[in-house]
Amino acid sequence: MVYAPKLVLPETEVTGKWGLEQLLRSRYPGASFKGQDPYNSMLPNYAALMYRDDRRLAAMEEFGRLVDTLKAMGQVSGSSELLQEMQGTFFRRPTWREEAMDRSYNGNRR
Repeated sequence: MVYAPKLVLPETEVTGKWGLEQLLRSRYPGASFKGQDPYNSMLPNYAALMYRDDRRLAAMEEFGRLVDTLKAMGQVSGSSELLQEMQGTFFRRPTWREEAMDRSYNGNRR
């Protein structure tokens, strides 16, 4: 008998554009409006920014558990290399539009 890992698709792959718009409005109420494109919009879609950031943080947490597991197994050098790679990969590099949305949402504070 062969056991294969279950295929887990991200929500964006399963729901499509319309489903993602619904998901963003239900998960982050008030951060986007009906009919707003979740991928590319002229008006700021703060819900899409929060969704991407939540996915980034979830991936960082998953890799953090892997780093802890490697440390527990005694592979300290491998865990430190993975931690450095993870920090370089998941470091948030916001664009000018995301900076403006953050400032607008936080009362012009960063």
